[in-house]
Amino acid sequence: MWTDEQVFAGRAAVAHVNECPARAVDAPCEECRSAIESVSRLIPKYDPWADPDGATFDYLRARTILGFYFDHLVFIEGEKADQPFVLEPWQAAVVVNVFGWIRPSGFRRYREFLLWVAAKNGKSPLLAGMALFLLLCDGEPGAQVYFAAADKDQASLLFRWAAGMVFKNPDFGGNAGDLCQVHKAWKSIQVDATMSVLRTLSSDADTKHGLNAHGVFVDELHASDRVLIEATALAAQIAVAVDDDAGVLVAIAAIDNLGKGASGQAVQCMNIRLGLPETAGLLARRAAAWYVVLLICRKTGSGRLADEDGALQTATREYLGNMTELQQQLNRVRPAVI
Repeated sequence: MWTDEQVFAGRAAVAHVNECPARAVDAPCEECRSAIESVSRLIPKYDPWADPDGATFDYLRARTILGFYFDHLVFIEGEKADQPFVLEPWQAAVVVNVFGWIRPSGFRRYREFLLWVAAKNGKSPLLAGMALFLLLCDGEPGAQVYFAAADKDQASLLFRWAAGMVFKNPDFGGNAGDLCQVHKAWKSIQVDATMSVLRTLSSDADTKHGLNAHGVFVDELHASDRVLIEATALAAQIAVAVDDDAGVLVAIAAIDNLGKGASGQAVQCMNIRLGLPETAGLLARRAAAWYVVLLICRKTGSGRLADEDGALQTATREYLGNMTELQQQLNRVRPAVI
């Protein structure tokens, strides 16, 4: 836990960065760099500077995310309604670490983070602000950002904050023809200029597969349906069926999104970072959004299933070997818990 001195020092550091007269220049001043670094070290029992593993801290990126909250977002309710969003030290520590650390590949050091905080401490507005930053300021054309939760009501809480922040900012607008268009009926925010969208998901929906997400914020993770979580993560499905009449065994293995876009690139980049073969975990035949292996075995006269030409055993070993290798890689790369 933090002492009162740490809290006061953290607030002073955030205030210095927000109010620095040199904020208009490209490079943060030395005082701002020192203040930002001190805030980044406020994660309890974790020092991101101790072993950066090749990653570097971009002070300009960190200052940009702090300034986004202070310059463009306001609170929409409570005693602070309509006041600029000044991040508390723990909130600032989260955003500067998530957005400030960059690997040599150009990807963020922290691709995932877990946040545990007591109720009524500003978690929802913090996450709503991060989602809006990804939607508007992260340089990703066609960005798809999602709020997810166990049910529609829970998922709507984050959207309410994000939509309210948009409406409160004249530069964002919120209506037709503005930079951001808020669609309350669909609980989405659309940016036509970049073809980007922020949408709300829940486990009530029929399907969430096939998403090409730039950012996903899952509220109340412990209560979320597994299908909802798998929709935005590595999901493997294996199914086997036997047709006794035709004497056919059908085995299907599907990996959602691993062969498409950023998800496949993520595995490729992870392999490069770990010094493994670049295609490890990515089967050459997986070229579509869903990779499906269809194996057919026919019955012998004794009624037993025969593996024609060893195809079943060979493909199964290849598939399971890739999955085991990928899981081992993932086990060695553990995201920081914030």
